[in-house]
Amino acid sequence: MSMTGATMVIPMVAVSLLSGGCAHPTAVAPPPMESSKDMHEPASVALQYEVTRKGEDNGVVLSGRTSIDARHEAAIEHNARDREELRFAAHERNDGSFDVEMKYREIAPDGTSITWQPVLRVARGGTATADIAGAGWSRGVRVKVD
Repeated sequence: MSMTGATMVIPMVAVSLLSGGCAHPTAVAPPPMESSKDMHEPASVALQYEVTRKGEDNGVVLSGRTSIDARHEAAIEHNARDREELRFAAHERNDGSFDVEMKYREIAPDGTSITWQPVLRVARGGTATADIAGAGWSRGVRVKVD
C-alpha cells in the first residue's frame, strides 16, 4: 500500500514521537461532557412584584413573590371588585441579567379593560419599574430580581 500523498486518519488517537523517531499511537480522552443539567436546566430566578394603581384611587393592585425559570411562567389571577390577571416569564441574558416579560390584564366593574405587556431588563439583585396611563387611569409595576 502506497502512502505517498495520503493522509491516515485515526479517530480519537494522537501520535507521539519518541526519541527513537518511531510513531506510537496513544489514546486521547474525549473532552469532558457538560452534565445534562448544565445544558438543559435554565436558571431559576426569584421575583418580587408589585402592581399599583395611581391617581385618585392609589393603592396596590397585586403584589407578591414567586420563583420561575425560562421554561415556565408564573400566573396570578384575582377576582374581586376588579378582575386582574398577571403573568411573568423571565429569560436569562448572556450578561447574567434577566428579561422579565409581564402580561397584565385588568377589567374594571365599569367595563374598562387594560392590557399591558412590558418587558423589563433587570440585573440579579436589581429593581426595574414601568408605568402606563390612559384616560382616567394609571398603573405602575415594580419588579425585583433576587
